[in-house]
Amino acid sequence: MTDDLFGSTRPENLPPARSIPKRKKFVTIGKAPCIPEDDPERFIEYLKGKRTKPTDHSKRTIEYLEAQGCLAAYRVDHYTAYTGRWNDLLGFQDVQALSPDRPGVIAVQLTSKDHMTDRIKKACSLRDCITWLECGNSFLVIGWFKGSNGRWLCAETWIDLAKAKEIYDKATP
Repeated sequence: MTDDLFGSTRPENLPPARSIPKRKKFVTIGKAPCIPEDDPERFIEYLKGKRTKPTDHSKRTIEYLEAQGCLAAYRVDHYTAYTGRWNDLLGFQDVQALSPDRPGVIAVQLTSKDHMTDRIKKACSLRDCITWLECGNSFLVIGWFKGSNGRWLCAETWIDLAKAKEIYDKATP
C-alpha cells in the first residue's frame, strides 16, 4: 500500500489512473461528418453558407403596423428555453398594437401566407379568442411572403366576432 497526497491508501495491484481523451466535435455537411480539426477549410465553408436562421417576422410586423398608423405595437409572445418553442399570448397573439382607427387592442397573429387559414382556424377555435373579440378588441392575421422582386410582402385578414364564432361553433362539438 502506498500513500497519496491526501493520506488515503491505494492497493498496489490497481492499474494507474488514465486520462479520458477529449471528444471531437462533429458537424454534419450533407451526409458526411466534418471535423473542424481535420478539414478547416471545409468547415469554414460550411459556417459561411449553411447557417441560416428561420425568418422572424415580429420586427417586420411592428414596423409595418407603425407605418400603417398604429400608435404602439409590442411583441407579446415569449420563448421557453426548456421546450425550445415560442408561446403566444393567450395561445393566438404574437404582437399587440394600438390604433386610433380600431377599437380596443389589436391582437396580431403572424404566419406565412400559405398557413393563414390554418392559423385563423386554430385561433378562432380557442375560447380566449372569442372572449377577446367580445370585449371589443380586434384580431388581425398577417401572412408574410416574398414577392417576385424578392421583397417581403404581407396579406392581412381581419377577423370579426361573427366569423370567429362561426369557426368556433364548427370546431367545438
